Amino acid sequence: MRLRSFTAKTMREAMTQVREAMGDDAIIISTHRNARGGGIQITAAIDPARSGGEKAETAPPPLNRAELAERLARTLAWHGIPSRLVERLSLDALALPTGDPELALAGALDSAFRFQPLKRETRRPLMLVGPSGVGKTVTIAKLAAQATLAGETVTVVTTDALRAGGYEQLDAFIRLLNRPLFTADTPDELAAVVHRAGPSGHVLIDTPGVNPFKSGELDTTREFTAATNAEPVLCLPAGGDAVEAGEIAVAFQLAGVRRMIATRLDAARRIGGLLAAADTALLAFAAATVSASVAQGMHAMSAKSLAQLLLRDPDSDRVSTLFEKAHAA
Repeated sequence: MRLRSFTAKTMREAMTQVREAMGDDAIIISTHRNARGGGIQITAAIDPARSGGEKAETAPPPLNRAELAERLARTLAWHGIPSRLVERLSLDALALPTGDPELALAGALDSAFRFQPLKRETRRPLMLVGPSGVGKTVTIAKLAAQATLAGETVTVVTTDALRAGGYEQLDAFIRLLNRPLFTADTPDELAAVVHRAGPSGHVLIDTPGVNPFKSGELDTTREFTAATNAEPVLCLPAGGDAVEAGEIAVAFQLAGVRRMIATRLDAARRIGGLLAAADTALLAFAAATVSASVAQGMHAMSAKSLAQLLLRDPDSDRVSTLFEKAHAA
């Protein structure tokens, strides 16, 4: 597979460079906004196997503008995405010089949303927040497993020791990694645990579910984050109502959240609520979970993988495979 990078002021100009240099068989591997107003950088690849004689059998022909518009509108509406966002994404996609729905939609998503993967090398504590039952505890366990497999020192803390079964569930996960589980009932106790972890430790904080429409519960979240300088990251499950998801996201955004993890993508067919939440609260997509297994099913989000999720066969159970292919280089 041959890789090339292209830089331009806008996504449309960069996509034009890709098409002129690599043709219609080019595959977009990644898109990146350069710092300090440096424009858009696209990394594209071309697979010789796709550009040979098998192309007519394996690759669908590009759609004309009317066909592309109809396909995108139908797909986005099916996912329950608000009409104003459907219109914006469709117009941005149609402005790109491609008849490939995946490439066009990925370009539009990249312009509309931010994608900021979780990076363990930043030593700021990570605190997962959200309503009850959204998958925070399992996601903490997944992150701890990834860090441990990478040979890193990880400290896991829960402020949710009172929930029935909550402590026991996380403790069982963490003991499998040969790590202790710490508890903190107050912001001061949490700050003490984070201090003991030191600058070389990676701290993951599980929190109890809160009602985002009760300001007192969100005030408690603010107190815990302030005591530790932790980054609160919202966990939000797929399949929810778009309006409700947007209101929940805004409430947590006001509590300091800037990124979100999409959970339970393997258990939902429609993901319009996730896009509505990110759009309404201006949250960046950080990651996605697609399995209840602690050892697998945690993926970074990108414009390409999100486009494939939107366009995929809703009856398919290959969501994890989809992410793996989207991020393969």
